[in-house]
Amino acid sequence: MHKLTFAAAALAATRFASAGSLPTELTIIGEPSQVLNVTFSTSSQRVEVYPGQTLSKSQTANQPHPNLNESGSAIKQNQKYVFMMIDPDTNATDPLSVALHTIISNVSASDSKEHVVAKYVAPMPQGTSPHNYTLLLFSQPESFTIPSMYDSYLPLNLSNVLNRVNLPLRSFLNDTGLHDLVAANWFREGANTSTTATTSGSTTPTGSAAQTATSSSVASLEAVGGEAALAIVSLLGAVWMGM
Repeated sequence: MHKLTFAAAALAATRFASAGSLPTELTIIGEPSQVLNVTFSTSSQRVEVYPGQTLSKSQTANQPHPNLNESGSAIKQNQKYVFMMIDPDTNATDPLSVALHTIISNVSASDSKEHVVAKYVAPMPQGTSPHNYTLLLFSQPESFTIPSMYDSYLPLNLSNVLNRVNLPLRSFLNDTGLHDLVAANWFREGANTSTTATTSGSTTPTGSAAQTATSSSVASLEAVGGEAALAIVSLLGAVWMGM
């Protein structure tokens, strides 16, 4: 599965989902040779991401899972990788000043000892234009650490969601040694978009209504991801769009 080069897959995706050109952040930081196989799961649905397709909020509510054994020959069995999901469309003037959705280190094709560095925040785009959400897989340096200057971007701070906005991607990658972009993928999601996803199992209705977060409900939520996160990220999306 996914044996085409990333460029060929991107062209196919353009025809499939009217996705447009390759996202700017990929062309700048280095086009990978492989499409990263990524799935989102709900209680009744497994959604596989194809480059440039449109997904709905209900399908992306939970943490995405990179499937390294289905991501092509560039993936090495004993290599560790770092997985990131970002939104470059929160800053219209600089696509490399991104919103951070998650970082997972120690991702491997041979074991499951992953470490969640930054807990997942689900997309909740506001307005009329869909956002590109980019999924990146880097070879993990042997002594991978994140410098303290980036510590403020990592927590999920419900009292100040702005800490996930405007991560300087190019500097972050240089400072963490994430130079080798092995595989990538991207999808689109808007406030009122319907899905073009490929799913397995039964499907779940993808209505556009989302819970409205109040300050009291946000303060009481302990967990991230799943349906409970919709209340949090509705607030997050509104704040990001106001930047």
